[in-house]
Amino acid sequence: MRHTRHIILALALLLVGCHSDPRQVELIDRAEAVMDSLPETALALLDSVDSHRLVRADNARYALLHTQAQDKNYIDVANDSLIDIAVDYYTQSRNNLRYRGMAHYYKACVLYNAGNYEQATEHLIKAEETLLNTTEYNVLALTYNLLSEIYIEQYRLDDAIALRNKSRDYYKRCGNWRNIVYNHLRIASVLMIELPADSVLCHLDSAQMIAERLNNEELLFTVENYRASFYDYIKEYDRAKATLYNAFERYPAHKPNANDYFLMSRIYYNSGQLDSALYILDNYYAPLCQTQSNRETLSLFRSKIYKSMQDYPNAYTHLYNYMYSVTESGLLQQDKSINELEKKYRTELLKQETHSLKSRSKFLTIISTLAILLLLLLIVLQRRQQQMRQLQYDQLHESAQQNIAHIQQQYELVKSKLDTESAQKALYNNALKGRIEMLSTLLELTDIYESRQNDFYKKCRSYCDVCGKNEKSFVKDIRDIASIYCNNFVEKLQSRFTTLSDEEINLCCLLLMGFDINHIRILFNHTQIQSTYSKKTRLRKKLGLNGKEDTKEFLLSLCDDEASPEQE
Repeated sequence: MRHTRHIILALALLLVGCHSDPRQVELIDRAEAVMDSLPETALALLDSVDSHRLVRADNARYALLHTQAQDKNYIDVANDSLIDIAVDYYTQSRNNLRYRGMAHYYKACVLYNAGNYEQATEHLIKAEETLLNTTEYNVLALTYNLLSEIYIEQYRLDDAIALRNKSRDYYKRCGNWRNIVYNHLRIASVLMIELPADSVLCHLDSAQMIAERLNNEELLFTVENYRASFYDYIKEYDRAKATLYNAFERYPAHKPNANDYFLMSRIYYNSGQLDSALYILDNYYAPLCQTQSNRETLSLFRSKIYKSMQDYPNAYTHLYNYMYSVTESGLLQQDKSINELEKKYRTELLKQETHSLKSRSKFLTIISTLAILLLLLLIVLQRRQQQMRQLQYDQLHESAQQNIAHIQQQYELVKSKLDTESAQKALYNNALKGRIEMLSTLLELTDIYESRQNDFYKKCRSYCDVCGKNEKSFVKDIRDIASIYCNNFVEKLQSRFTTLSDEEINLCCLLLMGFDINHIRILFNHTQIQSTYSKKTRLRKKLGLNGKEDTKEFLLSLCDDEASPEQE
């Protein structure tokens, strides 16, 4: 009863360990449902998930969705330890192509953020190959966009624009017109480098037309922001300022951000209106600076403006602030990178130890299996050997039971023919009697050791070995008995068949006296009856007998020249 409770408890723990906590899975499902519409909510839900209470499949989905949520919330992740969980699992799983393609894409995003463009490209190619077999057109378009950004970094502008056009086709398939707007804007920003003004304006107009059709003021303001940047780039500063101010008036739903005010300050600076540039920078841009990058930009641009105003003390002060900020953030980033490398190194060591333990476990399993198979084989062979011995014991017992009566009859017949007063005849009687006693003793042994076959086999073989030492004396007795029984039979046989050996003459005497092949095998302790048959076959050939003639009748016919023992 006690062991039963332990077994039930172990099974219960095993079943619990094979499934994830339903509450954690529910949080993951809710996060995936709101990923596109409410990415901040999705990230908050995923941050509350306890990944240690998930099985491997759910943990891989959690790792993928968490990386996706960070990307949608503009959090640049450069550590691939989390997304690697999803990549490893979905690469091995051949069923979910959608998640596998997404895993490769977000792995590429992490590598891109870390500046590893070569490996990022490899994963983007894998993502493309996988997603082309799915209907996940949005992620496929994102894949082409990221690959386009890598080409821009490598100054492969034509290839980058071609990929942007390709991604736009997939955005159309899934109806993602918002991203089509940003696609046109990105192409326009790339074309600004080569200054084909008509092409830039063409893409800006296409973006504006789609944004107007969507009636989205945020998108419309973004388009005008890009248009103002373009005019600033080609040094049409009045047109740039007018475009930006008109956008503020036409789209009041858009709340200006730090980037909008920095663009305005930069336009005033480029047009030579330094006081206005500094005023906008200090009163509008500075209050909205929330990130380290914004603060560094503020210090650097202030220094630049003061330098242009020939206010070198202020220019030096802000430049020093910028340098100090960059150095401090660089050191912090360096410490962060060292910590990440240390975590990655420890993770790699843990993977190696896990792999080593798995290999050792497999080796021990194989050795144990082979040992068990060998033990089973030995048991089977031992049982088979016991069965063969048992069969041999049964055959010997059955043969002894069948032939002892016949041998007893032969003994009585010969005994009745002999002269009891003759010492020679008494010798023959004793010889046959000894053989009969031998067989009787064997029968007694079978009864005594009926349930102990191994002991019977040893006793039987030991007794037969002792009796076998008198074999030559017994053969001489048989030859003498045959000569008396059939009037000098041995001499007649030797004179007529001169090629016969002594062993074959002995066999003739035994056959003449009525012993069959099985009797002869038992009398001489032969284990294989085939050898006795072979000897008889060779004898028949030397006697010139065909297949139909009986050996015993032929031997008896040799005694017909004179009166037989019955006639005497």
